[in-house]
Amino acid sequence: MRKIYNILVLVIDIVLLCVIISSAKKAGREDKLEALQETAAFAEHAAEPEVPQEPAYADHTAEAEASQEIATDQSDFTQGQEDYAQGQEDYAQGQEDYTQELEGYEQEQENYSQGVEQFEQSGGETGDGTAASDVMPEMVAGFDEEDITLEDFDWYESDVRLNWFPEEAVQFQDFQRMKGKWRAYIKFDPKNEAGRRTDILLHIYISGDEENVTAEYDWYWIHNYNDPEGRYDDDETSYYYGKYEDGEIYAEGAGNVTFRYFYEWDEEEYAIGVMESRAGVKAILCMMR
Repeated sequence: MRKIYNILVLVIDIVLLCVIISSAKKAGREDKLEALQETAAFAEHAAEPEVPQEPAYADHTAEAEASQEIATDQSDFTQGQEDYAQGQEDYAQGQEDYTQELEGYEQEQENYSQGVEQFEQSGGETGDGTAASDVMPEMVAGFDEEDITLEDFDWYESDVRLNWFPEEAVQFQDFQRMKGKWRAYIKFDPKNEAGRRTDILLHIYISGDEENVTAEYDWYWIHNYNDPEGRYDDDETSYYYGKYEDGEIYAEGAGNVTFRYFYEWDEEEYAIGVMESRAGVKAILCMMR
C-alpha cells in the first residue's frame, strides 16, 4: 500500500514538472515574439526617409522679402501718382502760357488797328505834333533793291512764335555759316509795354571773324502806330560790333543785339535773336535767307 502511494506521488511530481517546463517554454516564445515585433517596427521606422526641417529664420527671410516687394510697389505707385500730377500741372501751365500768348497777339492786333486809326486822324503826325519819321531816329530806313514784305516772316508768326521750330529743322552754330546777307524783321516792343509797338523790315549783313563781328543794318521799311506804311530811301545805315561765342553773336551799337538761334529748315536758313534799344525797349529779331 505504501508502495502504491509513493508511485502516485512520483507521478504527480512528474506532471507538475512537465507543466512548469511547458509554461517556461511558452513564456520564452512570447518574449521572443515581442522582441521580433519591436525589431521589425524599428527597422520599418529606420527605413522611412527623414524630412529636413527648415530653420525658423527662413520663414522670416521670405516674409521680409515679400514686405520689401510690397513696399517697392507702393513706392512706385506713389511716384506714378506724383508724375501724373506733375504732368497735369505742366499741361495746365502750357495752356496758360498759350492763352497769354494768344491774348498778347490779340492785343497786338488791337494796337495795330488803333495805330492806323490814330494815324488817319492825325494826318501823319504823332499826338504831340512830332513827325512820324522822327519817332525812332535811329531806325530811319535805308534802301535795298530787294523788296521785303511782312508775309516773308509768316513762318515766325504762325509757327515758330507758337510752337518753335519743327523737329526736322537742324540747328547750326558754325560762325562761317552765319555770315552774309539776311532778310530781317524786327518786332519792336512786341507787347507794347513801352507804347512803341513797331514793325521794321531791313537787311542785315554779318561779317568779320569770331572775335570781331560786324552786323550792318540796312533799314528798308518801318511802321509804328502813327507811321505810314512805306519805304524809306535814306542812305543811313547802322552798325553793331561784337563777337561770336558759344554759338551766339552778341553786338552793340544803337542798343545791343544777340543773334541766338540759327536753323536750316526746308532748304532755307532762319535765325532768331533779341534786341534792346538804349532806352531799354526790347525787340524780337527774325532773319531768313
